[in-house]
Amino acid sequence: MPVALARQQAVERLLDLDARGELATGHVRLVADVVGVSLRTVWRRLAAGPCRGRTGTRQRECFTLTPQLHARLVLWRGNAAAVHRELLAEARTCGLGTTAP
Repeated sequence: MPVALARQQAVERLLDLDARGELATGHVRLVADVVGVSLRTVWRRLAAGPCRGRTGTRQRECFTLTPQLHARLVLWRGNAAAVHRELLAEARTCGLGTTAP
């Protein structure tokens, strides 16, 4: 069984114990020791499970360099900071706030 799956199943079982009011710190400590993570990590996963609908590890967002971004990098001679400033300015102009890759 993959380690990530074992961690996810362990957290799901802890959430079941919590729903029944039987969760104790000893349970969390045991799971942390068995799956090889810190006690704090297990508590964070327990806190994130019910409200975010996930019990496993968080998937990281992947950045992809599009042809449009590549063209901007070429125009700025590889200056990624300048491209980022340009994208931020466009986001502000379009009313998207300060969100840019």
